[in-house]
Amino acid sequence: MGDGGPFILSIDQGTSSTKTIVFDNLGNVIARASEPLKTHYFNEGFAEQDPEGIFQNVLTSVTQCIEDFKTKGYDTKDILSCGISNQRETFVVWDENGIPLHNAVIWQ
Repeated sequence: MGDGGPFILSIDQGTSSTKTIVFDNLGNVIARASEPLKTHYFNEGFAEQDPEGIFQNVLTSVTQCIEDFKTKGYDTKDILSCGISNQRETFVVWDENGIPLHNAVIWQ
């Protein structure tokens, strides 16, 4: 185990962005990334997001955070767990093949 390990990867997928942070065993931030998320706004306060866009947004944020982590000389094998929080109220309807039938309806 390297300096400060083990590490925790934390993903916060919110309505405006995905934030990813790697913490050390003392709770110090070692690496981070944030990726803004596109939202479609409509009349009367309705808002939607592309489900595939949300997924790609998470992948981009995590990839950038891991690159920051490795650039600082740390080894990804020392990341032993991952915590995830998400938008909670957001929902997507999927077909039997896992394809979204519509954009995600989000809380704003």
